[in-house]
Amino acid sequence: MSIQDLAERAKLPVIAITKSGMGRKIGRKHTTHIDIPVRGGHVAVSAAGVEKDEAARLYRIGCSPYGKIPETVRIADLLAEALSRTKKSQSRSLQLHNFK
Repeated sequence: MSIQDLAERAKLPVIAITKSGMGRKIGRKHTTHIDIPVRGGHVAVSAAGVEKDEAARLYRIGCSPYGKIPETVRIADLLAEALSRTKKSQSRSLQLHNFK
């Protein structure tokens, strides 16, 4: 599902943080690609259902005074990494257990 489809279904604007250069690959004709200057750097985002200026403003609101990534996204990323490590650890444990 594209972010444009998600924005239309949710009837809400969608802003997706992209890895540098990836935004052009995932977008559709109604997706806006934005390079947002944040805290001395730049962040690439794709947006649907919202204008460039508003997307940049909303993005910056979510950032801490010293961060480049919105806090909710940073926490979600930390949780996803922790869950991934837990699943890998459980998988290795099961493999070792079945080997005995």
